[in-house]
Amino acid sequence: MNSAVRLSRRLAIPALFVIASVAIYGRQVLAHPGRVLIGTGVDPQIFVWSLAWWPYAILHGLNPIVTHAVWAPVGVNLAWTTSVPGIALPLAPVTLLFGPVVSYNVAAILLPALAASTAYVLCERLTAHRLASVLGGAFFGFSPYMAGHEEGHLHMSSVFLLPVIALLVLDRLEARTGTRSFVLRLGVVVAWQLLLSTEVVLTVTVALAGALVVAYAVAPGKRRALRAVIRPLVAAYGFGALLTAPFVWYALRHFETGSINRPADFPADLANLVIPTRLAWLTTGWTVTRADRFVGNLSENGAYLGFPAIAIAVVYLFHTRRSVGARFLAVSLGVVLIAELGTRLHVAGHSLVALPWRAVQDVPGLSNVLPVRLSVFAALTMSVILASFVARGPGPDRGRMLAALVALLVILPSPTATAWNGAIDRPSFFTSDLAQRCLRSGETVLALPYPNQTSMMVWQAEARFRFRLANGNLRPDPPTTIPNRAVVLTLDSGGDVTGVRASDLLRIAHSQGVSTILVDDAHKKPWQSLLNGHLPAQHLGGATLYRVQPGPSSCGA
Repeated sequence: MNSAVRLSRRLAIPALFVIASVAIYGRQVLAHPGRVLIGTGVDPQIFVWSLAWWPYAILHGLNPIVTHAVWAPVGVNLAWTTSVPGIALPLAPVTLLFGPVVSYNVAAILLPALAASTAYVLCERLTAHRLASVLGGAFFGFSPYMAGHEEGHLHMSSVFLLPVIALLVLDRLEARTGTRSFVLRLGVVVAWQLLLSTEVVLTVTVALAGALVVAYAVAPGKRRALRAVIRPLVAAYGFGALLTAPFVWYALRHFETGSINRPADFPADLANLVIPTRLAWLTTGWTVTRADRFVGNLSENGAYLGFPAIAIAVVYLFHTRRSVGARFLAVSLGVVLIAELGTRLHVAGHSLVALPWRAVQDVPGLSNVLPVRLSVFAALTMSVILASFVARGPGPDRGRMLAALVALLVILPSPTATAWNGAIDRPSFFTSDLAQRCLRSGETVLALPYPNQTSMMVWQAEARFRFRLANGNLRPDPPTTIPNRAVVLTLDSGGDVTGVRASDLLRIAHSQGVSTILVDDAHKKPWQSLLNGHLPAQHLGGATLYRVQPGPSSCGA
């Protein structure tokens, strides 16, 4: 067999997963990849902005980790935001050639396929069964966890390295790789995962530590190897920190002990294990009504495994209960399921009793981990169980394959879900040359309403950061050092602003060096009535510019 044939066979499975990802998530964007987004709400624009920012900052000799393009002049430390440099840098050529919206859509399509592909490799390594591994890989890559975060959370759908970490540790435990090779490989993977998502790198570290403890308990014959792997693991993490030293330094220098989002607000609902949300392909009015009662929001209710997969897990783990591998999988799955339920047990939206996560919810670092997101590890564990069941479970081969296929079909996302079809409103002020003529390079603009209620972050990114923003939308709250923070919090909340006066807006503008207040016509109330008569105004291309300082002479009326 020549190398070309071998290569084509290796690429066939990942290509299949890419096609599946396009069919589920990407159909709406194929015709207009630069005009619509895979995702809804304002969260996707955080990633569109970030994909543009990292290559722009590096090419212009700016510090890419601390930006003053938003929340000027205070700026934002991007080590404490979901800025995904691990995606932005590899996709920089796409961003520079086709724009950040196209780059975002490419990432949103590739991430589920990559997760399915690496899970496939892990399953094949464990089962040596190709078709079983395809089903296992697909179960992970297209799991409800992934579907929820396809709404616009690239940092949380960047989990394709989790199976790679499991593979590397497994190979070291079985002495298939040397210590130096293990440290170098795992160090690179940890570094990349850190640049993809600081939350995921923290949770995978906790999960890895937990897995080693479980393995030590259920596999006495492996205890010597488990003890021996600890030092190389620490060395690998040290190497990964060294590779990402500037990013780590900024993260530690401004370490935040508080919660950006409260863990108690985002538990997995026990009923969600068997009741799908409206994002699922196979759902009914009854399931949707009950799923809508779950705490959190639609994108964060991804704990669904389905009755068929749970039944398969029970049958397989009981059948193979004497094996060390089955005991490890069973205990690991049980621990993860308890952990993802969070600080209190919720069943169909009802809060019942306190749970173990309550004891660690305020631990620095863990205070920013949303328990429901630990369902990614349940999905990965279940994918291995599913593949193992097909490869070596009880009953006839055809029956096991059919059961696994049903388990996969039950959890697949719906290709027609509106969550994968987000529109971007672009005023002609930004699509024409008006922004170039009417905004000076580097000037500070106060956008009204605040950018978490519009697509302003996308407009700034597509304008190649010609102007700075006195506000922004990179995390749920404004910087703590921003001037006039009480009024800013009201404006940023998107709630009732009837108590805000023109003098408040002018005070914000003067304290932050704003030269232009830009009001988007699609959201002009109440801003125009507040500002009219207080500042010179120009109405251009679906926007009104209120000049705190005189505008360029090239800007026509």
